[in-house]
Parts: sequence; structure tokens; C-alpha cells
Amino acid sequence: MRLKRLLVPIFVLSSMAVAIGAHPAESPKKQETSENSMAQGRNVEPDKQTRIRTTLTELLGPMGVEVGPTLPISNAQTYKQIQVRWQSVGASGAKLEKQRAPGVVTLLDSKRRQGILPGERSLELSTNQILIVGLDQKGELRWWRLMLDPRLVRSETTGPGGEIRGEDYYLAKIDFMVECPDDPGIKELRFYHPLWNGKEFSLELVSTLPVE
Repeated sequence: MRLKRLLVPIFVLSSMAVAIGAHPAESPKKQETSENSMAQGRNVEPDKQTRIRTTLTELLGPMGVEVGPTLPISNAQTYKQIQVRWQSVGASGAKLEKQRAPGVVTLLDSKRRQGILPGERSLELSTNQILIVGLDQKGELRWWRLMLDPRLVRSETTGPGGEIRGEDYYLAKIDFMVECPDDPGIKELRFYHPLWNGKEFSLELVSTLPVE
């Protein structure tokens, strides 16, 4: 039996371009339709932000996190590049664990970098991700980011009949990077794992990290 382990990088990229114009020879009715389409296009982004805020409120509210009336937007000209270590506190002592175990995230290094971090434009949850949120001292949301769970390792085995079988494992110890805005209001980072019950998502707290 041959075993091949691969870290699963899953990135979903989407892009949309909308070009709407009116020809000078168009009838007033066609021109009105075109203008209405343009107005609808301008409302897409605010509607998306509203949906994201609603989802975050439903997910984070039960975790004791307050989401404000609008999504937080950072205009900081610098950001923090934080190196952290995830260490499982499971008793098995194995490098790979079949189930997600409680753990601790510790700070290894923090550097200030020039630039503005792009904001998240969608909130498409999956169980192979982690949701990282930055909170102020009152527990209010100031920043959030989805990323692939760095602990996740997918193994593939070849069965007796040549069929490929896949299984998910979790690294008991791993170092990875987190980039967050250089916002003095962010006092804590929380790491959550999305859970799916067949109908909806909920969050499982992975660990917390104080931020200076």
C-alpha cells in the first residue's frame, strides 16, 4: 500500500466584469432599461456587504463577539506580518492526528510591513478553512479573514482494486503566517474552525492569541 500525503491548497478565485452602455440610436425605453441595469449593478456591492455582515453576526454572536452595524474597514498604511505556531495539546504525541484536537497558538515573531491589506470580498465557508477574527478589548469585531486550515493534510491510499481512497489528517504542530492590519485597536486574534451539520455552519474555537 502506498501512502502519499499532500497539503491541500484550495483557493477559489472569482471575477466579474459588467459593461453596460447606451447607443445614441437607442429608444428611450431601451435607454431607461440600461440605466436601471447600471443602478442595480451599483447596489450589488452594498448588498453583498450586508449579507456578509449578517452571516458574521449569526456565526460570531453565539461566540460572544459583537459585530457592528457596518463591516470594519481598515485604512492603515501598514500591516502586521505575524508568525505563529499551532501546537496540539492532544495526548497521542503523534505528528498527525485523525481528529482535530484542542491546541494553543503562540506568537513566534511579528513584523510591521508597508502596504494596505485587501479586504475580504466574500464569505464562502468550508470545513477545510479557519476563520481568523481581530477583536478590540470589548470583544467587538475589527477585522476578519478566511484562510485554508494550515493543519490540514490529505492522504491518499491505493486499495487492493486500484481505487484511490482519501483521508484527512491534522498536523499536531505547525508554524504559519497571519497578516492583519496594523490596528492598535486589535487586542486579540481568535481562530475558529467552521463546522457543518448538514444544514448550516457554526464555529468551533481553535485558540486565541493576544496582540500587542
